[in-house]
Amino acid sequence: MQIALHPVLKQNRESIAVVVGSHVTGLGIIRNLARGDVPVLLLDYEANPGAYSRHVTQALIFDYRRDWEQFVPLLCAIGRQLPQKAVLYLTDERYCLLCARAWQELSQYYHLPFNPETIMENVSKARQLELCRSHDIPIPWVFNIKSRQDLENLSDQAHDLPYPLIIRPFDKSEYFDTVDPFRILHLYNRQDLSDHQTVLERELSHGLVVAEYIPGGPRENWGMNAYCDENYQVVAAYTRTKISQYPFRGGTATIMEAPFNQRVFELGEKICQALEIIGPAAIEVKYDRRDDQYKYVETNFRYPRSGSMSLQAGVLVPLIHYYHITGQHDRLKGLRKVQQEDSGYYIEALWEWMNVVENRPRGEHLLRVLKTYLVPKRTWAVWDWQDPRPGMVYGWCLAGKALHRLKSRF
Repeated sequence: MQIALHPVLKQNRESIAVVVGSHVTGLGIIRNLARGDVPVLLLDYEANPGAYSRHVTQALIFDYRRDWEQFVPLLCAIGRQLPQKAVLYLTDERYCLLCARAWQELSQYYHLPFNPETIMENVSKARQLELCRSHDIPIPWVFNIKSRQDLENLSDQAHDLPYPLIIRPFDKSEYFDTVDPFRILHLYNRQDLSDHQTVLERELSHGLVVAEYIPGGPRENWGMNAYCDENYQVVAAYTRTKISQYPFRGGTATIMEAPFNQRVFELGEKICQALEIIGPAAIEVKYDRRDDQYKYVETNFRYPRSGSMSLQAGVLVPLIHYYHITGQHDRLKGLRKVQQEDSGYYIEALWEWMNVVENRPRGEHLLRVLKTYLVPKRTWAVWDWQDPRPGMVYGWCLAGKALHRLKSRF
């Protein structure tokens, strides 16, 4: 496979960063690395906003979705041209699993960002909950469905289940290329369970986690974004909490704040040990007011969509990751490893405006999004005055889609 790399990348004496994925997650990583002037090769199957960042040395667009067997050879073809091992940043579990299967081959060319001995098994949400329970980490009531018999056993208990319930797949990466993936299902009573039997039967092959829904809105959803060393010790981390999400009843964060929470930080350290995490981790927990505990929800072994929030938290986790894994410990001394008491906001404005359009009372959602425009310390998911092209390109694409929809109505 012939890949032409930019001369700057081929001649750089230090490790470059290879970021796989050019949407919001990749863009956040790129802007973090820019604080250390790290050369970046961006790889994706299509050109999303990150591909237009001024901090990218080269954007390589190669549609490997048509044949996933090309993905690892493509990384190897890049790696063979580099004078030093590159630092690999992966933005989805699917990439993690593909690279884990080719660990021996890729480790010649890359510093890989995960634990090769556990990633294949621990990517499962059911396995994560199991490990946390065995390490005395609080979890909600859970029930795993792996077969039709498990589903029948759940239905037999329908009268006694702790509604409302949330149902999620064991492994979201299995839906990576699915047009309409199964992500989450809320059940509010036994009739809902009965009504969704067909849906649940269809998803049995993926495995499903049925979990108690912990009361409370987005603000009870906390997390820790961390980077861990080879001993599963947290090298750098910050905590954050949701203010809003889309869909609002349970979805991806659209407005977040980054206050430091000591209890979440300490729990996050225990979770990293329990799951034997090496590399990045986006840990999610939820505060349960009923017993004053933070309970484990899930961990993604990658940087989250809100990764650019590290700029506001003052802990540049992707850059610390780069210096640590390449052994540049002298450069780590000037960087803050643990968040202090200050905080900032992360905003995905487009999806938050969708909350305004879709949810009632609209006034409540409108007031929330307007308030965020007035917050002095904030990070937009796509827009940055020092790096404006990704936001401009994204805005132009959205305008084009809106115009196309308007034309189709007339």
